[in-house]
Amino acid sequence: MVSSFTRRATLAWRLTRVDEFLAFVLVTTFFGFNVAGAFQFSIPLVATLLGNLLAVAFAFMINDVEDADDDARRQESTS
Repeated sequence: MVSSFTRRATLAWRLTRVDEFLAFVLVTTFFGFNVAGAFQFSIPLVATLLGNLLAVAFAFMINDVEDADDDARRQESTS
């Protein structure tokens, strides 16, 4: 039996849809640091990368929650 925590963690992971934006965020963050001339593996790079990943993940989560009613209606009408 799957524990409640494991189930919730799996659902939260699926809700973020990391596979859809991970490469984009990595490339744009590294590109931004390279253009700024500060491309060194340092604390600011890690902090910026983490901030960008979290911001995009939260945006995807909010979008999914907001669109849940519309998605449910669309599935009902196609069935």
